[in-house]
Amino acid sequence: ALLMNGIAKLCDDDLQKLLSHASRRVRQEAQFNLADRGESSIAIFKNTLAESDHLLARVHSIWGLGQIASDTPEALDGLVSYLDSDEPEIVVQTLRVLGDHKVQDSYLKIISLLPENFLQPRIQFAAAQALGKLGRPEAVPALADLLRSNEGMDAYLRHAAVSALEWIGSMD
Repeated sequence: ALLMNGIAKLCDDDLQKLLSHASRRVRQEAQFNLADRGESSIAIFKNTLAESDHLLARVHSIWGLGQIASDTPEALDGLVSYLDSDEPEIVVQTLRVLGDHKVQDSYLKIISLLPENFLQPRIQFAAAQALGKLGRPEAVPALADLLRSNEGMDAYLRHAAVSALEWIGSMD
């Protein structure tokens, strides 16, 4: 009923509540509608990310901030701090958004996640991809170390590291 009636006309508070809805389609519609509202939704997404105990609402908030950042890069201010989250999914989605938007200030924190998270290969995967998208040649040794420590055991990690090296494009 929410989708059929259209949720675009709902107020910000109602859309924020829908970020926790059981249906992925409803959560996504709420996210897109808030993101379409631009700068005025940054505080809503940041508040949800910081205070919600609903994992998927927090993930949609990260994605929403990423959408807004295309026009307003300041939407990502403070997002680097979520790389310290105890929730791996928050770290992974934060890495994706920071990498996609080439947030250079996140470099040191991202590179520190490669060796620290050998028990969390999804975090290593996302960190390697984010480093590649940042395009910084100084990340090459850390990516080479990831390849060496992986010893060809995890094809996904190998793919992430090799892709990152290709994106960086430093032949040296």
